[in-house]
Amino acid sequence: MRMQPVRFGAEQFNVARVIETDVSSHEGDIMFEIELRLRGVNQNLFAGFVQSHWFSGGHAEAVPGIGMSIDPASGEVKDLLNEQGIVGYFDASPFECGETIFFCLSVEKIGNVFLPKLTVGEETLLYPALHLEAGSMMSFVVGTTSKGRDATFENPHLQLTRSPRVSA
Repeated sequence: MRMQPVRFGAEQFNVARVIETDVSSHEGDIMFEIELRLRGVNQNLFAGFVQSHWFSGGHAEAVPGIGMSIDPASGEVKDLLNEQGIVGYFDASPFECGETIFFCLSVEKIGNVFLPKLTVGEETLLYPALHLEAGSMMSFVVGTTSKGRDATFENPHLQLTRSPRVSA
């Protein structure tokens, strides 16, 4: 993964696009899974689902999508892109260093409404729903505030599941 620096307010992250997918005509669940291994908890993690054109430019202003800062020491999760502030806490913090941690960002898409949730280990945190204008190409991005290799992301997986059509 090629990391690039991006600043959100006072926090600077090194982020990488892991998977890009076309969601323009998709209705249903979009699930991104990856394994995370920490070498230290003195960093914040970034997980995002953003319109691909933003990632190509690397601008942090008016980023269309979902972006979360996760503090592995306290479990605090903050919204960095939609001015929601703190959206919750993971109880199982601090995260274990050296062990593989299951990390899943899933989004249910209904029209232009996105209903995200973040799962780390066995805990799930619901994220506020948001409306995104139709952008066909979306990217899952991950990163860390560390400039070194204090976190590794491995075995990414993307799954798209269509919602069944309901007729009256």
